[in-house]
Amino acid sequence: MSYRNETAVLVSKEQIEYVESDLSYTEKELIVKTKLLGVCTSDCLNYINNNSHYFGHELIAEVISDYGDFKKGDMVTIFHKHGCQNCLNCKNNLFHLCLSATYVPVGFQNYIRVPHESINNCVFKVPKSEDYTEYVFLDSISCVTHAIGKLNLTTKKEKVLILGTGFMAMLFAMLLKNENKEVELWGRNPKKISNINHHLPELKFINSIEEIGKYDICIDTSGKSELINELQECILPQGQLLLFSKLDKPIVLDHFRNNEIVILFSKHTTRADIQKSIELISKNEITTKPFLTFFNHLHDLEGAIRRTLSHDIVRGVITLD
Repeated sequence: MSYRNETAVLVSKEQIEYVESDLSYTEKELIVKTKLLGVCTSDCLNYINNNSHYFGHELIAEVISDYGDFKKGDMVTIFHKHGCQNCLNCKNNLFHLCLSATYVPVGFQNYIRVPHESINNCVFKVPKSEDYTEYVFLDSISCVTHAIGKLNLTTKKEKVLILGTGFMAMLFAMLLKNENKEVELWGRNPKKISNINHHLPELKFINSIEEIGKYDICIDTSGKSELINELQECILPQGQLLLFSKLDKPIVLDHFRNNEIVILFSKHTTRADIQKSIELISKNEITTKPFLTFFNHLHDLEGAIRRTLSHDIVRGVITLD
């Protein structure tokens, strides 16, 4: 059996072509129809750098026909990779840090075919709902959930500084406020600050050294080493620095060593974090919909990317019939 599929393909820097083809599948594959496609920051960076590596990986889809525990009509999300099961990290149950990950053919397209060996590792049911948009960016949310799990959080109202004012910084802020933490964000982009502050007016934004205080925890979502070096003295002795984003340059470690500051790293997510994030969304403990701008056709993808890059919107979502 086959379906007529349309796929947004990066053909060169800042150029997308929409390719139609027949997508066939066998009884050993799960076929789903995409309903909601999220436009991630990494998609925008891939667009301007002509990098097709997992271009299009935040999505909600509907199961087309019964397959094992998945029934026709089930709504699912599909993660773009999973562990190989054979490398050293996988054998130590660190599947999210697999040394030779298996990638699933997701993307900006109408239908997705999931190979048999990937189904139990990367397809997740989401609870039945009248509106599935809160689950579109489940990849982003679960990565933040995983990162927060790295922190040694106490019962006191710890003070947290988040470096950055993008979507991921906003997710950290919401989840940590749920943990009764005092959260402040550092950023200098007025458009991005306005976007977040419009929906989360209770958050405090800092953009000058004079306003900076002392913090138990500092979380970097900017990837800017110079910013970390500039603000390192704001972390209290024996505090924690969580490096979430990839750094553009090395950081100077002397201050962190001299003050016994714990440096933590976080990358990707685990199945347990994904399930936890699904539960958080289903209980309305985190909401992203106010930050989303909706587009009605796959061919709106480039417009969504450009508006994200210009900070006119926080995140775009393409809805498909």
